[in-house]
Amino acid sequence: MVEQHTGIVLRAPSPSRNTVIIFDEHYGKIEGLVFLEKHGSSLCHGALLSYFPKKRGSKYALENWNLLDMPLYWAQHDFLFFHHILELCDFFLQWDEPSPEIFRLVHVLYSNPLALEERSAQKSFLYYLFKSFGMYPDLESSTLGRWFRACINTHPRAESLNTVGFLTVLDRYEDLS
Repeated sequence: MVEQHTGIVLRAPSPSRNTVIIFDEHYGKIEGLVFLEKHGSSLCHGALLSYFPKKRGSKYALENWNLLDMPLYWAQHDFLFFHHILELCDFFLQWDEPSPEIFRLVHVLYSNPLALEERSAQKSFLYYLFKSFGMYPDLESSTLGRWFRACINTHPRAESLNTVGFLTVLDRYEDLS
């Protein structure tokens, strides 16, 4: 029997496709099949879902899915930070590799968003997220902002990240010491 899972939408389905990229609490980053016309709603980046995953080739059919939460707080207060976290998860998580500790960390965005309201808390969050990805860039260095950039630059497609500009916003604030 398939158990119910929880997942975060990293990439929402396009109008022409029924596939979605999910950060699943048990399976890690997976490609899911969703049938929106049956459900009568749409999905957006960052939606928190429950579903019953059933393996279909290299993908998972997300059966009986339900919307648990939407990133409304982040949409109103700091969508750039939230989007940056989703994009980093999409870039650095490996396909079908369980990452429960990272999932719990990212789930804080839903369970306690006020804890990440301050820029210093966001920097701490990013620091722990990169460490959880296994990032330890070799820097004798200086600022946390440079360390974040060094982490991002380890990815072969680093230049295609859309939210790198968010780091410039963080640079305006004092580094953690």
